[in-house]
Amino acid sequence: ANVKALETEMSEDMRMYQSLESDQASLRQLAHAKKRELLEVQRKIKTANNSIKDLNMDRQRLTKRIREIEDSNKARNVEAEKAERDQELAECRDKQGQYTEEMTSTTSTMEHLESRLSDMTVDLSRIRQDIEQTDVQIRKHQDMLRTQQEAKKNRVSVFGRFMPDLLRKVDEADRLNRFNKKPRGPFGLHMKVKDPKWANVIELAIGGLAVNFVVHDQHDKLVLQDLFRKSCSNPREHPNMIMMKFRDEAYDVSSQKPQTGHPTMYDMLDIDDHVISNALVEQARLEQSLLIESSEEARMLIIGHAPPRVHNAWTLAGDDVRARGAYSNDPTKNNRYFRDDPSQVIEEINHKIRQLREQSSIQRQNKGGVEKEVNDIRAQYNTEKKKQQAIKRKLENVRNRIIELDNVDEAPLLDATALEDEMRQYGEQINNINEEKEGLAEKEETLKQEHEEANKRHAESTERDSHITNRLEELKGKMHEGQKKNTQLLDVLEKYKRKKKEVNTEKKRFNAELTAKKREISEAQGMAEQRCPRVDTRRSAKDLEQQIRNMELRIQQGSSSTVNVDNITRRFHDAKTKFEDIQTMVKKMRKFSGDLQEILKEREERYFRFRKEISKRINYFFIMNLSQRGYTGKLKVDHEKKVLEMKLNVDTSGASQDIHDVRSLSGGERSFSTVCFICSLWNLMESPFRCLDEFDVFMDLMNRKVAMKLLVEHAVQNQQRRQYILFTPQDMSHFNKKFKNMKIMQLEAPERNDDNDE
Repeated sequence: ANVKALETEMSEDMRMYQSLESDQASLRQLAHAKKRELLEVQRKIKTANNSIKDLNMDRQRLTKRIREIEDSNKARNVEAEKAERDQELAECRDKQGQYTEEMTSTTSTMEHLESRLSDMTVDLSRIRQDIEQTDVQIRKHQDMLRTQQEAKKNRVSVFGRFMPDLLRKVDEADRLNRFNKKPRGPFGLHMKVKDPKWANVIELAIGGLAVNFVVHDQHDKLVLQDLFRKSCSNPREHPNMIMMKFRDEAYDVSSQKPQTGHPTMYDMLDIDDHVISNALVEQARLEQSLLIESSEEARMLIIGHAPPRVHNAWTLAGDDVRARGAYSNDPTKNNRYFRDDPSQVIEEINHKIRQLREQSSIQRQNKGGVEKEVNDIRAQYNTEKKKQQAIKRKLENVRNRIIELDNVDEAPLLDATALEDEMRQYGEQINNINEEKEGLAEKEETLKQEHEEANKRHAESTERDSHITNRLEELKGKMHEGQKKNTQLLDVLEKYKRKKKEVNTEKKRFNAELTAKKREISEAQGMAEQRCPRVDTRRSAKDLEQQIRNMELRIQQGSSSTVNVDNITRRFHDAKTKFEDIQTMVKKMRKFSGDLQEILKEREERYFRFRKEISKRINYFFIMNLSQRGYTGKLKVDHEKKVLEMKLNVDTSGASQDIHDVRSLSGGERSFSTVCFICSLWNLMESPFRCLDEFDVFMDLMNRKVAMKLLVEHAVQNQQRRQYILFTPQDMSHFNKKFKNMKIMQLEAPERNDDNDE
């Protein structure tokens, strides 16, 4: 009943709400229309005000311009202006000529200074490179001096500062039976040269073998490697190890010696350990390396037709002569291991260090003088450059003034009549706009009143509408709440009816199951009490059933098999011993694998560092070679992408800093950059022969001159143990007088027959 009354009351309020909604829509439209008319009138008034403001500003500008014209016409003298302009033009032309001469002189001076600065920069770079090489030699000889001083006290130290401690550790490990057979080394400690004149040559031939060790098997190698790490923390200084089975006697090499009448390196050595002797035979083939004093005799005997069982021959000059050619070396650099008197070596090293220090002092003095001269030239060049820029600005100003004076025309006297007529038109327009503005102001007042009236009526209608809307919402809420409550009560009633029916059904089923379970339990208890008395336990029935099945299975297995306990025990111990051996072997192999991984990682890191250093050095030499022509650039090596990229700036004036790819350069510039790259690459190579063919064909005269000078100087500086061969169609006779070790061979022009004559 309450719900029906609410519905009736709600329908009446809804009809009233719809009527008010219709009235409110019409009032809203009326208010909006009045507002639009009012805004339009206000916009027109604003436009009129802006127009009046703009016209007043235009009148002020015209008034000012009329006053200026009148003042200018009164004060102007045309003839005097022309005479003054002609005089200023003549003065500007004189200044232009003067500034042009100064600019030419300054530019010439700057070019001369720039040429001198380029030459001095190249000299300074060469001096710095020489100083760096001298410092490296000083540090190298200082290390050699410390080693020889230690060797004077203990000869073992000549093979490495850590070597005495290492040999003590090897002896201690041998006493503790850690080695299967004691390692032997270093090789040089057990070797003595019979004839001292061959000491340097033999040390050159043997090389790093003098500090090597030889071990019997892999186990001894791992133990010795561990001792290396304990004695020397730097893996790079660790000696190499040769693994070979130790024999009880030395090899018989008499059948392998060549019959040439010359001694072999094996004959010249007195080796007090037959194991080291065997290792040297296997590694260096000493019994097949001849010692011949004369290089000419060695070349005639070996090159092209080596006698049987001859591998190579060494000469007193340090030449390594083989069947396919000879290789020159400097034997004086190798005097560390086989010198009997370290005092003489120490004195020689001290003398060499003093010479290098004096040389370094002279080089640094030369460097200071060159640096001072370079700084003076740069300061003078910067002064001239500032002077050139100042003259350039003055010259530009004079030229602009001349153009301005040449373009001046004689203007007639100005007339202000047109401007006065325009002033009168502006006054008339302002009066018309003011009249229109007054009419719009009256209309604006009327529309404001109508708009306020419409807004007031609309507000009253909105208030009534809001009151009815609130009442409708309240009625809707009450009606919805009543319907919801009725629905909930009906649902609860139906739910409890279904629940009661289900509970009754479940109760009947549980009662039947309870009766059956009680009967089963009673029967099971009776059967169990017949076998054994009842025992209380906390274990579950599932656990007890599993235990029963396991015990039955063990009973069956025990009754069906006969077990030999001794046999099983013996097999167990054998398997355990084998397992322990395999476990020990796996542990050693893992350690060995870890050591190999560390060595591989270290070699990879050293390789990457070496590769990076090579890239830096070749880029440095490339920049230095380019600077001899006044060029700048860089060489980028991308090892990951396997790409080498050259960038150049061929602007010798320094005005442009842009770096271009070589593909955008001329043929001569590309050829010159290629020559610079090849010279840079040669500095990092040890090839004994270096050839270039027609490298200057596409070069201009300047690039050819600088490139040829670069190649010849490079060849002269590095001529020891290297031969340079250059092919060119150009004339090279002017170089023959400058360099004594340079030989020019010129081919005769080929005979060419004319087909028509034939």
